[in-house]
Amino acid sequence: LTRARSFAQVPLGLLGLIGVDSHPDESANQVFARVIVDIIAEGGWSRFCGSLMLAASIAAIMSSADSILIEVSKIVTCDVFKPLLAAARHAGGGDGNAAFSERDERALTFLGYFCTTLLALLCVFFNDKDWDLSRMIMHQGVVLSAMGPTFLYGLYWPSMTGRHACISLVWGVTAGVYARLFATRAGHLIVVIAANFYLTAMSVVMDACSKRAH
Repeated sequence: LTRARSFAQVPLGLLGLIGVDSHPDESANQVFARVIVDIIAEGGWSRFCGSLMLAASIAAIMSSADSILIEVSKIVTCDVFKPLLAAARHAGGGDGNAAFSERDERALTFLGYFCTTLLALLCVFFNDKDWDLSRMIMHQGVVLSAMGPTFLYGLYWPSMTGRHACISLVWGVTAGVYARLFATRAGHLIVVIAANFYLTAMSVVMDACSKRAH
């Protein structure tokens, strides 16, 4: 599999070199499509090969996009709304740990459909704002880096609670997106990540000291 991936990089690298030579003023996000269009315009077998490469690239994009939509909707449904539904059942006098009925499972399923549709509509909105995949990956990195303290402290620090994790995520995502959009100089995001680790640790220590004092 590793060799196959390495072999696949060779034609992609050649396409990139062709794009730089043929379309030096084209943006990095558009040069691949321009080269494929040039190949298709040659006619004959070039038309077949260019169409095949274009179909393969579109299939790869669609595969990544629908996987992300499905996984995010599943996380929201199973890890957010399902615990909230159990908590609401417990608050109403029922057993929050009891198995969900078929009606509840059906409601969660439709909620997943709704989340997937909503996320797809949000993607259309971002597309109109000229947010390409590279920029979205940068923001994804901000969100993932904000989860660093929650993940590491949660594994190795027993005093870490859900409240600390929530504070860490809110602060990390907010400050990270701000640094990504408005403080784009090198090193600002690293400072935000380091500050997130420090502030999360301080909140855990202060809560532990407060509990011991009482």
